[in-house]
This record gives sequence, structure tokens and C-alpha cells, in this order.
Amino acid sequence: MTLAAASVLSSATMLLAAQVTSAAALFAILLSGGLGNGLVQPAASRFIAERSPSRRRSLAAGMVGAALGAATLVPGLLVAFIVQPYGWRAALMIAALLALVPAALAPLARGGPSAQAAQPLKAAQPRTLVLWAIAAGLSAAGNNAVASYFVQLGTHAGLATEITGNLLAMSAVIAIVVRLIAGALSDRAPRHNPAVITAMMLSGGVGLALIAIGSPATFLVGAVLAFSAGWGWTGLLLATAIRLLPGRAENAGHLVQVGLYSGATVAPFGFSALAAALGFTGAALVAAAAALAAAALIATGASLHRDLRWFSAGGTQGVGRAVSRET
Repeated sequence: MTLAAASVLSSATMLLAAQVTSAAALFAILLSGGLGNGLVQPAASRFIAERSPSRRRSLAAGMVGAALGAATLVPGLLVAFIVQPYGWRAALMIAALLALVPAALAPLARGGPSAQAAQPLKAAQPRTLVLWAIAAGLSAAGNNAVASYFVQLGTHAGLATEITGNLLAMSAVIAIVVRLIAGALSDRAPRHNPAVITAMMLSGGVGLALIAIGSPATFLVGAVLAFSAGWGWTGLLLATAIRLLPGRAENAGHLVQVGLYSGATVAPFGFSALAAALGFTGAALVAAAAALAAAALIATGASLHRDLRWFSAGGTQGVGRAVSRET
């Protein structure tokens, strides 16, 4: 029901947005449309925890992350094929119809097993989750800032606008593929997820630093690193947070997603202000530093737990045993 409600809300938002005649009304409507995403994220976390086998949980979360990345391709297609001949209002109406597809598919997601009983919390678990949420916000801020100004950064590095635009589209596809592959591979040894996420954020930070150098060669290499490793951790972090709080998937998922989307929201505004004060190179270096700080927070959060056996492929039963043994 939550998925269907969010789908209908998103569709209604875009239909209303297609009719507005002022920027203020458009902003208010789009702001209210964010409620749809707020409904989906906790429900998605619960669905993954209840319906996906433990040995496939990272892959399931990776599919959610890949779907979010794939969704960004839809506006690009609408702009390319609808906006120019028919206008932006027609594009929004088509997007509104597409948003109803999940509502039609929602009945297929019903009838899952009952929710797992919540396990008692260790003192370190909430602290770890808060650190990981902050890390998600920092890494998302750095990567989303560069993604928002990707074309300008590419032009600043000496690349043609057409090449930079094509590279942005290719990088988005790379991010989707990496999320799926990382999820599938990480399910073989989930206890290593925090280390993998840390390495990905570090690699993404290095990619952003290469982008900041401003030469065509370093920009190309940095873009691949930033969009593959730098954005490939989202599904893994969601799956790892769900394992961290057995029976509390909504709490784990929403806190991580709040961090991620908060960082992504402030990124364009923050990067614009930094670019005005420090230039593109300085702003990109700040984004790289944010990604490196995020990696440090992931590692710090994981270090609060000496026993990571609750990430074993055995799933939430292993978690329950670890919690019972240590509380």
C-alpha cells in the first residue's frame, strides 16, 4: 500500500506541476512531491529485510540503488525526445503516467512473511548508524555537487561540451552496473561490507581530487572513479544498515537515506557558493575532502564493533545470537 500511495502521490505532483504558471507554485508542488520518496524509503528497507533472502540482501539493496540511478536517465530521455517538439509540460505529463507503473505492480509485492521481531540494541549500534548516516551525507554531497556541475567542470578541464555530456550519461550507466555487481559480490562475504564501502568512498574521493586537477586526462579518470566507486556504495550501505538493526529495517533504512538525501540536496547550493569563492578547482577539492571524511566515518563506525559476525551470510539469526550474547 505504501508503494502504491507513493506512486500516486508522485504522479499527482507531476500532473499539478505541468499546470502551474509561477515558479513559486512549482517549487511548492515539487516540495510536497518529496513526500512520495519519504514514504518509499522506509518501505523499501522493510521489504528488503522481509522478502529477500539474507544471502541476496546486498544485491537486493543494490537493485534499489541501481533503480534510483536508472530513474535519472528518464528525464534525459524526455528532454531529448519530448521537450523540444512538445514542450516541458507534455514531458511532465508523460512522466506522471510513468510514475503510476509502480502502483499497478504494487499488488505483486504483497503477501510477504511477517516482520522479524526487533532485537535488543547494543549501545554501539545507534552510534554506528548515526556515523554512517553522516558519512552518507558527506559522500553524497561531494559526488552530487560534482555531478550537478559536471558539464561546467568538464569544460573547465578543456573538454568539449558534447564530450562531457556523453561522459555524464556513460558515467550514470557505470554507476548502475557497479551497484548491481557490488551487491552480488558482497553477498558472498557480508561481514566485509564496511571495508568495501570505505574503499569505495576513498576511491570516489580520489576521483573527485583528479577532477579538481582540471586536465582532460585526469578529468576522464576521475569521472569514472567518482561515478563508479564514489556512487557504488549506496546499496551496500543500506544492506549493511539493515543487518546492523535486525527487526528494525525501517529505522535503519530511513536514517541512512535521510543522510544521503540531505547531502544530495545541499550539494548543488553549497558547491555553487564554494565555486564562487574558491573557483571550480577549490570547490571540487572540498567535495573530495568530504568524500574522504565520509570514508573515515564508515571505518570509525565499523570499529565500534569488535565482533562483525552479525554480517555473516547466515543473516539475521546470526545477528540475534550476537546481540543476545553481548547484551
